[in-house]
Amino acid sequence: MELVSGAYFDGQAERSRLRLVELEGGEICMAPTEELIADRIGQWEASRRQDHEMLAQAAALYGLAAGLDDDYLDRRIRHETAGAHGMDFLRSLWS
Repeated sequence: MELVSGAYFDGQAERSRLRLVELEGGEICMAPTEELIADRIGQWEASRRQDHEMLAQAAALYGLAAGLDDDYLDRRIRHETAGAHGMDFLRSLWS
């Protein structure tokens, strides 16, 4: 588990999308899957060596997730990649 301080996804993510997940002995606040996917693609885009593990993680999350908000996800991917990629790119990873 990682704990960070500062604004949630640099202030770009909608806090209303956070979810409380009950675990044995308490609750933790989880980021929505859309944020995790967009973050992985953004990390890949920002890296000089473009580590394909980041894309593999994004594709796996996309493939496993249910009920994603595609419009929100597209917006977040576009923000994280400075407009270079969107949902079409993500779908191409999964197909």
